[in-house]
Amino acid sequence: MTDHVAQTKRQVVAEEGLRREDFTEERIDEIRRTVAIPANFEILDQETREASRLSALAGVGVEQGVWVFGYGSLMWNPAFHFADRVPGTIHGWHRSFCLSAPVGRGSVDQPGLMLALDRGGSCRGFAFRVEPQKVQSETRILWRREMISGGYVPRWVSVRTSEGPMRALTLRSTATIRATSGVCRLRRQCTRSQWRKGRWAAHAIIFITPWFIWTNSASAMARCTVCSIS
Repeated sequence: MTDHVAQTKRQVVAEEGLRREDFTEERIDEIRRTVAIPANFEILDQETREASRLSALAGVGVEQGVWVFGYGSLMWNPAFHFADRVPGTIHGWHRSFCLSAPVGRGSVDQPGLMLALDRGGSCRGFAFRVEPQKVQSETRILWRREMISGGYVPRWVSVRTSEGPMRALTLRSTATIRATSGVCRLRRQCTRSQWRKGRWAAHAIIFITPWFIWTNSASAMARCTVCSIS
């Protein structure tokens, strides 16, 4: 790994600007109070978010802990505590900049693009093992990190790893950006990433490339973003 790539990875984490301590109900309440939220974007209340988490874990034996599959910023900034991390692949889903949000990396005028899982293909990422005694506390952090609006849906998937198949919890998109053609979709995504926080997409490809092969659309979108902000 080159010094430049290592430096860029540190910059990615720094520019994300979020630490474990930031994922609190108080922070979510502050977003609700201070950020202009469009009428069609719902921030989940604490009860709904907690019900979603408990439903995802219901009936799942956690005596050996829980595996969580990360494919985007969870790979370099998971925030939750984990005991082990292994690379793995899921099938039937691919990584895509297909989720739009007016908070976090974006605004009402310029919604931010976020990585999510869209149907079809495969996706390589990391599986994180959460110890049994920490399942409740760490999945609560995960939900506060990712389930502010309900833009993701929890799903159990089979992850192929060098240590064998693992059942892991991951989050897929509830909605995708649609366009009449791949070129139109890519241009639309790139345009919506041309502001300061759009650097995240460029940084993401630099971080992930040493380990993973991107889908053509995600890789092209990140290259487009690099050109736009350079």
